[in-house]
Amino acid sequence: MPGAGIEEMEGRVHRGGTGAIDMGGEAGRAPCIMLGRERLDRIVAAAAGRPVAAETGLDVMRDGLGHVYVEVSFKFPGCGGAEKVLLNAADSLEFFELMASSMTIAFLPSGGSAEKMFAIQLPKRERVELALGMIREGLAAGGGGGKGRPPA
Repeated sequence: MPGAGIEEMEGRVHRGGTGAIDMGGEAGRAPCIMLGRERLDRIVAAAAGRPVAAETGLDVMRDGLGHVYVEVSFKFPGCGGAEKVLLNAADSLEFFELMASSMTIAFLPSGGSAEKMFAIQLPKRERVELALGMIREGLAAGGGGGKGRPPA
C-alpha cells in the first residue's frame, strides 16, 4: 500500500457496516453496504426513473504482511453520481465471497432496513473472482487466513 500507512487506511475504512440480505428465490443472499440515509437517498434520487448502468471497481491494496483493504467504487455515468467505500478485507471476507457468488451488491440504509434498497448487478464475474483470490492471498500472507485481523 504505497504512500498509505495502516493507521491511515484504518482511518478511511467505511464504518457504516456491511452485511447480507436475502434477495429471495434463486438470487439467494447478496452482500450489502449500509449507508447513511442521506447518502443512500442521493444515489436513489440520481437513478430514479432512468435506466442505470453502474461501472464498478474493486481496488485491492495489500502490503504482503496480511493487511488487505479493498476500495469498492461505483460510477453512474448516466446520473453523474459516484461512490467509494473502503473495506478492511479481514473484517469483510464474507462480503466479498457473497459478492463473487451472487454477482450483486445491495445498498441499505444504516440499521439494515430493506424498505429502501438499491442493488447493482455486477457484469464481470472473472474480475470479482480475481479480486477475491487477491484478497485471500493477501490475508494468508500474514497468517490471518481471513479470520479476524491479521497480526500487526
